[in-house]
Amino acid sequence: MKRDKKARLVWRKGDIKIIKKKQAAEGHDADWIKTEEACTIEEVPTRAVDLSDKEILSLNLHLEELWDLHFADNDAKVVKGNGDLTRAQVTAGMETVHEEMRKRDLAEAGRRVRATRVRQVKNIIQAWQKLRTELDDWLKWAEYMDGDWVEAPNIHGEPVKEEIMQELFGHYVIIAGTRVFIQEKDTFASRDREWDASAAEKRIRAWADAEDGPNAKYGRAFLYHDSDVDGFGGYKLSYQDVIDGELKVVPRAIFAVAGALSGARGGLKIPEKAKQAIRKRVEGFYAKMRKEFDDESIGKE
Repeated sequence: MKRDKKARLVWRKGDIKIIKKKQAAEGHDADWIKTEEACTIEEVPTRAVDLSDKEILSLNLHLEELWDLHFADNDAKVVKGNGDLTRAQVTAGMETVHEEMRKRDLAEAGRRVRATRVRQVKNIIQAWQKLRTELDDWLKWAEYMDGDWVEAPNIHGEPVKEEIMQELFGHYVIIAGTRVFIQEKDTFASRDREWDASAAEKRIRAWADAEDGPNAKYGRAFLYHDSDVDGFGGYKLSYQDVIDGELKVVPRAIFAVAGALSGARGGLKIPEKAKQAIRKRVEGFYAKMRKEFDDESIGKE
């Protein structure tokens, strides 16, 4: 269909000179100025959505410059010699183009947000995996348990919420600023349960699905881990047993650990720093057992 050239949105030669001079004075180029735009002013309401981003930007600049040149500072109704564009047409055209640009900006922002969220989710998953590994290490190492404050983990600069850590790791967690306090939520076996470390280790291995090698779940049942020793041999001082499918602290195991710390059965061949941390753990267990069994004499003999 042949277009009516009078209806085209075209630049007047005088306007082009003015605009190019203005753009140059502002340090911009005027490459966006075209002899004709992609559609007529009448077509803007229906065709704006089909224009490319470059075309819609050019059209927007054209309309805004026309407004500034011919309508902004006076009551003119028509731009003579430019397809006889009316004030109402230019105003309506700008409104339509601005709305289309706004929609495109929102769509682009949404796309970027979605892409960012995908990256964030991946980063968060990686951060959580790293966090789980770090916290599993904390749970295995006595010096990070029962009463010690350590640096709080965070994701994207934000501290991990206490309730999330408690739910994930089953531990009592307090976060204050950049410091975190982690204390295991212990469940105790009966006070008179016999302690057989070898038998307990076999049950722990099966419970932790660690038949092929120790894992973090397996390590939770021990008070010491020597990272220089591969395999099960690096885990020492077991203090829990699997009872009715649940890992529970055995009081007599704690007493056995206390004895070993005091030199019983040849004592312990582990670093002194680790011994001090384990003693602290044992004292913490004593306090818990005094409350659990309502016996203030526990650990005070």
